[in-house]
Amino acid sequence: MKELSPDVVVPIRHGRGPGACVAYGASPEEALWLTAPRRTAGRSAFGPKDTVYLHSLCFGGDVVTRRYRGARPPHFIQRTRDGVLFVTARQRDEEPNAWVMSDSGRVLRRLSLGDGLSDVRVSPAGKIWTAYFDEGVFGVGDGTAGLVARDGGGRKVWAYDALKAGTDDIADVYAFNLVAEDEAWVYFYAPFSIVRWLGQKPTTWRTRVAGARAMAVRASEALLCGDYDDPTSLRVLELPKGGGVARVRRRLRLRLPKETDIKSIRAFGAAHRLVVWSSRHLMVLENW
Repeated sequence: MKELSPDVVVPIRHGRGPGACVAYGASPEEALWLTAPRRTAGRSAFGPKDTVYLHSLCFGGDVVTRRYRGARPPHFIQRTRDGVLFVTARQRDEEPNAWVMSDSGRVLRRLSLGDGLSDVRVSPAGKIWTAYFDEGVFGVGDGTAGLVARDGGGRKVWAYDALKAGTDDIADVYAFNLVAEDEAWVYFYAPFSIVRWLGQKPTTWRTRVAGARAMAVRASEALLCGDYDDPTSLRVLELPKGGGVARVRRRLRLRLPKETDIKSIRAFGAAHRLVVWSSRHLMVLENW
């Protein structure tokens, strides 16, 4: 099987010592990640002696690093028009689980985005899109729709409509991609369909690919990364105009740097790019 090498490979660094990625964020323009000392793994809060860094890679540029001074560890990161949004995947008792911080480290506002988040994206105009895994979908609150859009203040303005899309209800979002202001793509269980929402109009493709964890898109094709057996598997799917059955055109595999821990991989689609983190590297696949 042909292997594809990432177009960009950036070592994960944390000051002068070993660290771990604890939060991730991908957008069409930028990759964001947070590193913290490995001893913080599993903690509900960073300690006063824990040095935490926020890293940013604008595609085509260099990595920029600065201190993160928040106490609560997030899981997702997104740039907003007035700062950076940090989000935890789980929510307790409807307490806010998201906060926007200015570049100076001041918390500008706190938001409640629901429990069981599998991905979070922010549009250029500031709309917040949230996708949910099964515990969020089968819980209570906005997450029951599987995919929700909110305004910058956290008020729900849209939710996935299975009847309009002609699909089953979302049980678990496996992959999400926000391509543009009003162009959102979602791949979910069950069954594993791909739905593009362009404005208020859905287009649906049925696939026979189960268990992918990230999706990049371009023109009339989608790239699905991973499956239940191999997180490095890549499948290029042809998307017929107007929807229908998405057929696999090519089967590939992502070539990883030596000594990569397969279990540490986290992948996200960002428009046509596939952005992948491991415990050692950030990788970006652009040409597929």
